[in-house]
Amino acid sequence: MTMDCIPFSSDAFGGWGETHGLLRFEGGTLSLQFETRDALFGVMRSAPKTVEIPFDKLAGIRFSHGWFWMFPHIEIRVSDIQAFADLPIVDKGTLTLGVAWRDRRNARELAQMLDSLRAEFRYRRLQADIERMTAPAGVAPSSVADGPPPAPPQSPARLRAVPGQVADG
Repeated sequence: MTMDCIPFSSDAFGGWGETHGLLRFEGGTLSLQFETRDALFGVMRSAPKTVEIPFDKLAGIRFSHGWFWMFPHIEIRVSDIQAFADLPIVDKGTLTLGVAWRDRRNARELAQMLDSLRAEFRYRRLQADIERMTAPAGVAPSSVADGPPPAPPQSPARLRAVPGQVADG
């Protein structure tokens, strides 16, 4: 399994349900693929769902080791709660995804990579806004096209390298 895909689990519906799925980052898109089932017997299941989180709605992402380093998890915060509208496991705009102990290193690396890419995306977006605002009237800035903000960053190939190998670049 690559670092760009982390299995997670979380309580849902106040402990009456469990959500299991994958946090994926592919092609510049952060997505959650998950299914929810009842916590009592585990026989009632939802259909698998996919929720994509736009980079411009991402307010922060961090990895935490949890209580006594025993319960690692990833916290994802958004600036618009609508980004999590289809998820049963959100509290106040923050999504907490429990990670298995064996996946903690990959989860930490993914969270760090996503947070730095989020910061880079916001920086490029601010630069584009500054160029738009400082351009003389009637003249379009050469490096900034009219329309949507810059595309989210792509997953760097160097972070998908096998541990112990030196990546190109």
